[in-house]
Amino acid sequence: AFQDALAGEGHAPLYVKKHTTSVRTMFNRGMKAGWLPPGFKPFASVEGIRLDPKPLLESDLPTDAEVKELLVHSDSFMGDLIAMYHNTGCRTHELVEAKVGDFQETSRSIVLGKHKRSRTQREPVPRTITLNAYAYAILKRRCQGLSPDAHIFVNGNDNPYDRREIAQRFATVRRKASVRPTITIY
Repeated sequence: AFQDALAGEGHAPLYVKKHTTSVRTMFNRGMKAGWLPPGFKPFASVEGIRLDPKPLLESDLPTDAEVKELLVHSDSFMGDLIAMYHNTGCRTHELVEAKVGDFQETSRSIVLGKHKRSRTQREPVPRTITLNAYAYAILKRRCQGLSPDAHIFVNGNDNPYDRREIAQRFATVRRKASVRPTITIY
């Protein structure tokens, strides 16, 4: 009834799924904290919503011209970050969490221990990304003289960025470059 009511109001299936998940999580938290009576499970009979996966098409990716515009309109930090994402295919959090010790200069690669599937794999396997000459040059310059446990990409206070800060900075660069607003950083 709850999901049907949301759908009946014209909300998209993704919104209905997110809203249901949020309410279900609040009830579960209430149960764990002891705020709700034992055995109180109002969502036990509610079936989850299965959404069809949205394919990532080549037309969704930034074109070479758009990448050039992004690089022209970014400062040196964001330029390095955008170039790294474009040249390596890293996900947002992977590069932000990368440390100097992850950069393998001899093998021209970066080994990412924390990646999308590292928490869900039975036996986590680090993700190794071979670097092209451009990405290698960026990392070599950024890692020079830093300790192995230092983050590669840090803000002005030498603290690592989080995903929200990177998203805000990228939105600013995207707006200045006048490229499609749907382009993501990776």
